[in-house]
Amino acid sequence: MPKLLFHPLDRRQFLRISLLGSGLLLSAGLDATAESADGRGRTFDLGLLSDPHIAASSLDSFRGFFPTENLIRAVAQVMSTPTQAVLVNGDLARLTGMLGDYEQFKRLMGPVSEKLPVLCSLGNHDDRRHFRQSIRTVIGVPQTVPEKHAVVFQDSVVDVVVLDSLNLVNDASGLLGEAQLQWLSSFLMLPSTRPAVIFVHHSLGEGKGHLLDSGRLFQTLEGHPHVKAVFHGHSHVWKVSRRGRLWVVNLPSVGYNFSNDQPVGWVNARFTRTGVTLKLHVLAGNREQDGARESLPWLS
Repeated sequence: MPKLLFHPLDRRQFLRISLLGSGLLLSAGLDATAESADGRGRTFDLGLLSDPHIAASSLDSFRGFFPTENLIRAVAQVMSTPTQAVLVNGDLARLTGMLGDYEQFKRLMGPVSEKLPVLCSLGNHDDRRHFRQSIRTVIGVPQTVPEKHAVVFQDSVVDVVVLDSLNLVNDASGLLGEAQLQWLSSFLMLPSTRPAVIFVHHSLGEGKGHLLDSGRLFQTLEGHPHVKAVFHGHSHVWKVSRRGRLWVVNLPSVGYNFSNDQPVGWVNARFTRTGVTLKLHVLAGNREQDGARESLPWLS
């Protein structure tokens, strides 16, 4: 069993991230080759896993699905693809974010975390205190947002901004909060030549059960044309839509679906400077779209 969930940083990566934290360098992701240091001509493959809902017991099941078995299969598939990093977009734990849930999650993610950077957001079934107690090492640059787990991971191809929408444990509604939105606004005003994408766990509808301040989030993103997409989970639905110039990507659940017409699986996102191609990998549920691709050009 690995001692840490996340892939350890070598000295060069640590120095890059330290400089980034001081605002002196904007490159804390994977190394680019010398001839493509600005990211042009490169691709960045990010494995996107959402809503695994892992319980301490590997026998836990829901709606006939076994989340532990699904995550084991997803990890094996990720390791057989050209994925360069992985992001798990919230609801890592089954219901109330118990310590045993995170220890099991950490164990299952071991084959990935020993080789690749792993980022996590938090959802409504997570517990921030237990998450931090169990998972101690963070890839990317943790942001100074009180009581929130916000992280920035920057590759020469794309900036990945991971927000924390956990409000109350096991309460379906999410909240970014004023402090996190103010930080996001300040961060997006920093000079950058790369596209940026936002990750948040909660769905972006209106009212209870969704992200309660989703309107404020989209207001914050206005005026920042380098922000190209918002990715979320929570609803256990696979869907791609648009909101103005922004792509909105609803990630499927790794753990289980709520509706029989939905896939259970994960998505590989291949980013370039001009867009992203999404490939769906179905583990269970509706398998009709297994291998389906969505090519999303960045919009102005």
